[in-house]
Amino acid sequence: MNIYEALQRWLGLLWWIFPVVLVAGGLLVPSLRLPVAEAAISDTTRSDLYFWLLVSAVLCGIWLLAAFFQASNHTTSITALKTHIFVSILLSIALAATSGFLIGHNNLIWALVLPTGASIIEALVTADRAINNAAQRPIVHHKKLAV
Repeated sequence: MNIYEALQRWLGLLWWIFPVVLVAGGLLVPSLRLPVAEAAISDTTRSDLYFWLLVSAVLCGIWLLAAFFQASNHTTSITALKTHIFVSILLSIALAATSGFLIGHNNLIWALVLPTGASIIEALVTADRAINNAAQRPIVHHKKLAV
């Protein structure tokens, strides 16, 4: 087993926990615990907020790319794809429901914004890539392409 396969196997086991860890990490940062609706923010807090939102965006982007490549890989089993889609959808529904509840009470915090959006995008992209992956697998492996 090479390093790429070992990394893919490790990411395949732990990918679903990433948004939860990102939200938990965001709760440790004081500037990400601010409500989104709060208008009066000092310049120092605003620069801290922008920095941590950038860090969160970069981490979400890396996570989305890893999920895309894991779902697009033709060596990923159908069972792993089904599990990935199921957990991704459940996680995005849970985060979206939590964010919606907090929006309704004007208590949405910045720590939830990017992980929620990224989990929804990840669920949609993973489902699309997994369906295409599963549909193309028989064609690629059993049919010779004529030029």
